[in-house]
Amino acid sequence: MNREVKRVLQFFNNEIKDYVIGDLDRLSAIRPDKKTGLRGCSIPQAMLIFAILDLFGYLVNEDPNVSKKATLKNYKVIFSAKLGLFPAHYEKEAKKNVELFRHGVMHQFFAKASGVAKLTQDMPLIHLIDGTPYLNVDRLTEDTINAIRQLRKRIENGCCDYLAKQINKHLDKLAEDDFKELDRHF
Repeated sequence: MNREVKRVLQFFNNEIKDYVIGDLDRLSAIRPDKKTGLRGCSIPQAMLIFAILDLFGYLVNEDPNVSKKATLKNYKVIFSAKLGLFPAHYEKEAKKNVELFRHGVMHQFFAKASGVAKLTQDMPLIHLIDGTPYLNVDRLTEDTINAIRQLRKRIENGCCDYLAKQINKHLDKLAEDDFKELDRHF
């Protein structure tokens, strides 16, 4: 096993498993109030997932000019049929998911003309309730965790060393950027 693969697996085993998946599991366990359907931490859970998707889209992006700030491009990469980590409809709905839900939640806290809800994993990703589209956080969470597991397994099995190399390179770039920011502020 080469150095890049070891480092990426360590990233999956530590940062992703302990922090990301651990927090998603904890947020998923919080269910909405049965009477009101509120206070289920749907928005914080969606925000975490949106950040995860942006990160992983950046990490696996093969574009030499990739940017951690190119959210829509990062989503298109992580949802791509070429990668095959998500159901096919995610690729088709990437722009809608980013512009309607992700931007609405991350930039305005509340989605634009839409909602975010925990609707159980058996319901579709986007579900209309009284004509309003709702992002199903339960479905998105399950699909995101499955995608992360698939990606980790591919790297561990040695069938995607190019992805390990790509992720490793982008982790280096993120760390470099973080230390530059730190130097600027301290």
